[in-house]
Amino acid sequence: MKVVIVARFNPHEVVGGGLNVAYIQAKRLTELGVRTYFFAGTRKPVSGAEMLEKFSEGPLTEYRMNYAPMESLILNELGKMTFYRALDEEINKIDPDIINYHTLLDMGLAVFDHVRAPRAKTVFTNHIYSLLCENYATRPPEGYNFCDMSDPVQCRRCFPALSAQTLRRHRKLLFSYVNEKMSMLTTPGELAWRRHIKAGIPPEKIRWIPNGTDIQPVTTQPRTPDGVLRLIFVGRDEESKGLDILLAALENLPAAIRSAGTIHLHLVGAMDKSMQPNKQFGNSQSFVARLDKLLPKLADMVTLHGRVPNADIAQYINAADCLIMPSRVLETRPCVIQEAFACGRPVICSNVGGMADMVRDGVDGLHFEAENAEDLRDKLLLLLQDPSLLPRLRKGVKPQRNGLEMAEDYLNLYQELLSDKRLV
Repeated sequence: MKVVIVARFNPHEVVGGGLNVAYIQAKRLTELGVRTYFFAGTRKPVSGAEMLEKFSEGPLTEYRMNYAPMESLILNELGKMTFYRALDEEINKIDPDIINYHTLLDMGLAVFDHVRAPRAKTVFTNHIYSLLCENYATRPPEGYNFCDMSDPVQCRRCFPALSAQTLRRHRKLLFSYVNEKMSMLTTPGELAWRRHIKAGIPPEKIRWIPNGTDIQPVTTQPRTPDGVLRLIFVGRDEESKGLDILLAALENLPAAIRSAGTIHLHLVGAMDKSMQPNKQFGNSQSFVARLDKLLPKLADMVTLHGRVPNADIAQYINAADCLIMPSRVLETRPCVIQEAFACGRPVICSNVGGMADMVRDGVDGLHFEAENAEDLRDKLLLLLQDPSLLPRLRKGVKPQRNGLEMAEDYLNLYQELLSDKRLV
């Protein structure tokens, strides 16, 4: 069997749980005897380079998708068409049995129109809610709670200028790609799986396949106690990830606790060591201003490690007492929570979406009200004031599913699709 996996970016260059999952899937499929080809975009394009560059060949063959030539063409749409053609030609040379795309924010669903392989079944693994929510499952305007995404008219809360008819037409178009151009849609989150079905995706067209992690369970030794509560945040300094909420919670701690040095935050993947917020993720000016204001105040309580290799993330998590995930979005199945659990570390997270599904409040972590820095502060105070709480939460953490188990589920799906002639 020959399988092509396409991801937005290479996880060795860009932080992102879904990117890492795609690469783990590719590596583990090769261990199962599958000839695998991994295509991933690069943010470090080489001037004058081809749109596609093969840079590693073997049981796992890797390609860079160089977006720079596409973006430098006079018309961006022409650039996209040129890119699609290059991708289509290379994939047809491979002649795969399966093409498995992962979250296509940059290439868009139009890739299904322009990249075709005669024999291949196509799988779309969506790590976000892009087929259901025009706002990518971020918090709706003040006065509204998260909707269940079942009716596209609900999108008018966030986009009041759009008519109900327009929203329904758009939803119908998106779902037509699932029904007509994808052999199977997969999602790593149970909540996302349920919501897609409720919104109208046929149950036989979507599969729930939880992520697996390559972090080894051997890293579950408790940290040597030293009287300091060490927190870790792993992720991008993207507004949706809620880093400002976490920093505000630290700022709101009693002055005596802040000055005593009994709590410290390690930021991994967020910003660089100069404490300059990354402005590449479409962050609002107010978000960047909040970081600019909070970080200098918390300099003694925060250590910035910048981006670290995926292979090193376990050592950073293992050096902490618990992971904080203050995301503003619903999330599907955050990889970093799974990585923390694999290291035996409890998680404090927002009480919404896939985060709340994964973390059992009071068992292997704590929930706080989403976007409520005061409630997060109170949860941190609980950990500081009750010495028995952290060990109790740590004992509640279960062993995690590994990358090979995930790859086996995907291989079973591929074999099922290839045996069913009725599917797209």
